Amino acid sequence: MSDPDDERAAELDTLKAIYSDNMAVPGPYSAYIDIPVKLQTPLKLSCVAQGEEHYITHLPPVRIHSELPCGYPDEVAPLVSLQTFWLPKELVHQLEAKLLPMWEEYSRTQVIYAYASHVEEAAETAFGLSSLEVSNDDMQRLLIHNKDATWQEFHQGTFECEVCLDPKKGSLCHKMDDCDHVFCIECLQGYFNNAILTGDIFNVKCPALGCGDKRTGSTKLITPRELLQVPLERAAVQRYVFLKRKKKLESDPSTIWCPRRWCQGATQENNYPKPSVPLDEMGVVFEDDTDTTLYESQASADDAEDEATKEAALLSTRLQICEDCSYAFCRLCSRTWHGDFFDCRARITIPSERDVIETEEEASLTFIMQNTTRLSDAFLLPVLGVSGSTASVWTFQ
Repeated sequence: MSDPDDERAAELDTLKAIYSDNMAVPGPYSAYIDIPVKLQTPLKLSCVAQGEEHYITHLPPVRIHSELPCGYPDEVAPLVSLQTFWLPKELVHQLEAKLLPMWEEYSRTQVIYAYASHVEEAAETAFGLSSLEVSNDDMQRLLIHNKDATWQEFHQGTFECEVCLDPKKGSLCHKMDDCDHVFCIECLQGYFNNAILTGDIFNVKCPALGCGDKRTGSTKLITPRELLQVPLERAAVQRYVFLKRKKKLESDPSTIWCPRRWCQGATQENNYPKPSVPLDEMGVVFEDDTDTTLYESQASADDAEDEATKEAALLSTRLQICEDCSYAFCRLCSRTWHGDFFDCRARITIPSERDVIETEEEASLTFIMQNTTRLSDAFLLPVLGVSGSTASVWTFQ
């Protein structure tokens, strides 16, 4: 049990009042102080084994374990050790070695608070590190901590919604992933739900004036994963994914559609297959989010091909299967699949004999109707000597 008149006990009481929840006293004259690490500028993390790079602004706290031996502070220097898994060992030893010169500089007085303040200041600049190379497991731990710390900091703050301009607590707001604009959840839900309900999916982007227009490519529209984080209902997000894919298919000239009128689905061989990733994990719906570049390049390539190559490619893809109703059909004649050995091209270019007869009969009937007049029964019966009312005669006009 510590003596209340001991300078060491007085220093621990002072430290406890300063660091509060970030400090623990496991023994009579020892203490743990956790120093939070919030960086002024993002630090680059790299994992050579995985070839990954990330930038973070929050790192796990550095724990200072201090021991105040008998004779401290006048005769004996305190003992400290730093505990952290992400700092290089050489840097840890350098920081620990700074305590003794600092104790001498302070004329052998209480120095733990000054040392902790020094570690705090160094932590703001990542202890002088410009980048940090870690293992894959450590990188995952650091990324999770950075995400949790950023979320907690955001939820404890107060922000002004850029739509309604009202100040809202962070717990009632959402910060956009790509541009960091902040809006209240109520405004975002109304804005996105209306755009999805009306089919205006190209407005499912950051509501800040001009923000979505400045961004290009796959980051222009909000991802399904972020829409669920806002949060939007899953049914609305599913409709958003469906409409986005539908518009991509409709704008792609190579898309082949099912000939069944009640189906009208796309075939399985299309440039935008149905997403297989769950909505919670779905980033961009399609990696290629430009509508013209791909098709212009395809058109240029098609122009360069000769007719024989085009015809061979067409014949090799005659069999098409609808992805919705599984109807197998020929892309040339749009009829049920008839096999590779049946050439349906003649049936497309040359009409059948039955079709010719039906066409001639229809033309004859049309000519008669347009160029003749039907005589009344009252005129025909006396002339022809026919009893009854079933006879009729047509005369040219």
